[in-house]
Amino acid sequence: MLKRYFNPVHLIIMLSLISGISSKAQVFDVVVDKNGHGDFTSVQAAINSVPGSLQTRTLIYVKNGIYNEKVVLSPTKTNLSLIGEDEKKIIISWDDNPQKGIPAADTYTFWADGPGFYAENITIRNTSGNVGQALAIKTTGDTMVFKNCRFIGFQDTYYANKRRQYNLKCYIEGATDFIYGDATTVFDSCTINCVKGGQYISAPADTKLITPLVGGRFLHGLLFRYCNVTANDDVADNSYFLGRPWQPNSSSVFMNCTLGSHIKSEGWSVWSGNTNHESAYFAEYQNLNPDGSPADISGRVSWSNQVSDLWATNLYNLNFFLKSNNLVWDPVRVTKELAAPGNFKAEGNQLTWAAVPDAIGYVVLKNDSTIGFAVSTTFTDNSYQTGHQNYAVKSVSVNGALSKSSGDEATSSEIILNKKPGIVVLVRNNNLSFSEEVTYQLYSISGILLHSGKGLNTNLNGIKNGIYLVKTISSNGKTNLTKIVFNN
Repeated sequence: MLKRYFNPVHLIIMLSLISGISSKAQVFDVVVDKNGHGDFTSVQAAINSVPGSLQTRTLIYVKNGIYNEKVVLSPTKTNLSLIGEDEKKIIISWDDNPQKGIPAADTYTFWADGPGFYAENITIRNTSGNVGQALAIKTTGDTMVFKNCRFIGFQDTYYANKRRQYNLKCYIEGATDFIYGDATTVFDSCTINCVKGGQYISAPADTKLITPLVGGRFLHGLLFRYCNVTANDDVADNSYFLGRPWQPNSSSVFMNCTLGSHIKSEGWSVWSGNTNHESAYFAEYQNLNPDGSPADISGRVSWSNQVSDLWATNLYNLNFFLKSNNLVWDPVRVTKELAAPGNFKAEGNQLTWAAVPDAIGYVVLKNDSTIGFAVSTTFTDNSYQTGHQNYAVKSVSVNGALSKSSGDEATSSEIILNKKPGIVVLVRNNNLSFSEEVTYQLYSISGILLHSGKGLNTNLNGIKNGIYLVKTISSNGKTNLTKIVFNN
């Protein structure tokens, strides 16, 4: 097990214990619980408690609840991790908008300005609705990472204002220019969801990170890769542009994304009344339709581009795209989750499990709610009552990233998961088999198409263990969607 470096927050916690104040922080430095069973009942208060300009990482754990507050992570709050219990049940919510006399750029619910910030399993929303600019999040800090977070608003949901950010497996929802700004920001394997009432997804501004090239330049603007671009059922087909240039020298690129039928055939729009598009770089690379076929680009506007294979390989990789001042930043390393604890046993109120290499500790859950933390591989549930209890344990990385639950691990080598009448999908050893010949598509849980074909079976070589979706179409046109667990 890794040893944590000394953190001044630990001293605060120890002093609180001496003074008789109960602290719930063991693995995590600070715990937020709106019901009063943590160190603080608000996210802002927890952030404020952390000393400024720390070189070591501070871990804050947030328990489920709706936190009605406007949150600011100041630039002095460095290397802070904000880890949520469940991204759909932890909601930071506010409703500022210009109709309240607030400048548009200050209508954020969460302003993230602390370098090295890492957030996981948090929903941030602005509930103002269709009233003009109303930000859910404003990002200005450098080397910031968001994993499995949800950003919900209408106009200007995500303001990538400055510097560099990386978003992995996040959900961003809005209507008008709802991802915008001049930062260098990557949306990787995210869901980009459009709602009724808008028509523009991205609105990049004047890109600040530019690399000179022979005979040109490279704009490190907004990059969407392996994203699923979706829409609510009430959004009309052919009604949304991928983006428009808010300012000159702007860039928005969609690569290997799945584009819904709501995306306009033109792809991109000009910004009315100016020539911003003449200095912009708006482009695509090998995007797909939801059925896995190549997206039709024949109607795209003449000033848009298709990324070459050479650029896709050498310029649009994360190392180059996120490089600043010749310094390479690897955000994926921060998001790496450890293995789920194995050999988990619950005997009465006594829980045990096998140690996970490099884990700094564990989160213990009962019936999907956190009941405690452990730095060893044992835990006693002091609130135990007789009867069935659904326990689970997650390991915690040095950055605070949570593993899958111990209960999520499939143990059977043969699992039939589709028990509804119709096509049976069977996972056995390294193969995916069907009860009749079908056309099939294998998707990641975030909706990225991984494999497609036709027949009675397919080999899963090269597919990592995890949860996937299988879409099958029978000979009579009947469609099924089945969730599978592959654990070879």
